[in-house]
Amino acid sequence: MTEIRFQQTRQAARTLKARAIETLGAAGAEFSDLKGAVEARVTVDSQRLTLALAGVYEVGKSSLIEALTGLEVPTGGGVTTTEVREYPYGDLLLVDMPGTLSGEAGHDQIAKQAITDADLLLFVISNELFNTESLPYFMHAAVDLDKRRQMLLVVNKFDRFNLAGRTPEEAVQFISGVLAEEIKPLPVDGFGPVVVSTRDYLASRKAEDPQKVTRRLASSRFKELIAAIDQFCARNGVMAQQVRPLQQLLDVLNEAVNRALVDDGSRSRAMDLVRRQMFALNEERGRARTELGHLRSEAHSLLVQPAEKLLKLLDDRASTEEMDLAAADVERALQLIVQDISDKLGVLHGQLARDLMTRLNEIDGSALAQRVRAEFEVDLKRPELGNQGAGLSSKTRKAVAEGARKAAKAVTENSKQVTEVLAGIFKFFGGKFKPWGKVKLDGWVRAGGKVAGPLVTIAEAYFNYREEEAKEKVEQQLRTLRADMRASFADIARQFDTVLQEQSNALLTQLYDNPLEDASALSREIVAGGDHRTALAQQLSGLVEDVRLQLEVAVR
Repeated sequence: MTEIRFQQTRQAARTLKARAIETLGAAGAEFSDLKGAVEARVTVDSQRLTLALAGVYEVGKSSLIEALTGLEVPTGGGVTTTEVREYPYGDLLLVDMPGTLSGEAGHDQIAKQAITDADLLLFVISNELFNTESLPYFMHAAVDLDKRRQMLLVVNKFDRFNLAGRTPEEAVQFISGVLAEEIKPLPVDGFGPVVVSTRDYLASRKAEDPQKVTRRLASSRFKELIAAIDQFCARNGVMAQQVRPLQQLLDVLNEAVNRALVDDGSRSRAMDLVRRQMFALNEERGRARTELGHLRSEAHSLLVQPAEKLLKLLDDRASTEEMDLAAADVERALQLIVQDISDKLGVLHGQLARDLMTRLNEIDGSALAQRVRAEFEVDLKRPELGNQGAGLSSKTRKAVAEGARKAAKAVTENSKQVTEVLAGIFKFFGGKFKPWGKVKLDGWVRAGGKVAGPLVTIAEAYFNYREEEAKEKVEQQLRTLRADMRASFADIARQFDTVLQEQSNALLTQLYDNPLEDASALSREIVAGGDHRTALAQQLSGLVEDVRLQLEVAVR
């Protein structure tokens, strides 16, 4: 399946690249540089996986490459890397780039393009972890450039970290905890992280004393780094090679849309406002999916746990009366689990709605939103202006003004609708549990028993197991019974997960997808118009949307 999707995504990237070249070529000389950028940068069929090292200057990116490859790489204090350089590393191609925030002109733009052009990314920070300058750069790469699924976070210079009485392993755990707080709401587990000391590793290669070599190697933690890189590339390499050309296309096409939208500034400001809303919606949607996924995992884990109590009684060959009592406890436990998860889903939904409303209200109250509303307010008594002004009709200007106001209001309305569907979760077991009984069945493992409820079937199986005296048959029935019991509780968990998934999808659709669809429609209306530039902007925006859709398919 992965290979088929990989091939499909590559073919889609080829098609989208060809469309971009054709569109930009027809746009004239003003867009010739962007056409050349698509032709030169967007490589769909690259065979070698590229792994770029990014970060602010002086965190040890170049030294890290030297340690990994054994090649001589220019290093030293201050700014040493001023351009993109490539270094072979086995079947990988390591990419060094200028560090950002160095004060050197053009370095940040060079680094941004190198990040976009890379399949995978090692984001390197020092023992000082994130600060007010490096954290926005990390979030820009992870969120704005959408590289979070292709990033491994590396904490370098561990030899300079103040252990404060901690063991190295305790220090690593402490660092992970600090990073988890710093990069919220992104989950730190999705980025590694890995803690290393490049200096210790390079020193081990120069040391002559075998014991010193061993100590330096151990303290460098390079064994853990190499294992993490290997696992990272194996897990994300195929996906990265699918999405990287699409990310490159998106980078160039967004620049083309901005260029095509150059006007008196009002249209660009309106598009910026809508994009901020869409960014907030997309970011909150991603966080919601993560939280809902955690809730589903918790529900599955809890629903299969009660089986262990019954399995223990099976091993002890408990009496049917003891099994009845245990089954009653299991019944109550399952009811409480379903109720608890349902309550948590309701609480989570309320929190997600409030968080989203806060984000959108902040945008709606910004200076940009106030200016856009002032520019796009329409005097309905004024005659139709057609393509005068910024090239937008009064109908479109009114739509922009209204769209800037209604986003937060829509969250409240959608919240009420989503709350109604939560009631469906309580119907999962038909309102009552009847998991155990002494009804005599003709056969204890028959297909018909599956619809009578998982524990009813198991009860009959246990009844026969207790009466059977032949040891060999007893043991066979015990093995079968244990397997059936585990399968039955797993089936309960799967059925409940289906219900949770339906509710989660309904929540995502109403809280995020519907407002995103409205915002997307509004963005298309903003760029609609009669002149050549507006038509070009509309065509490019359509291409951007097609690339975004293909990106979503590739990472699904």
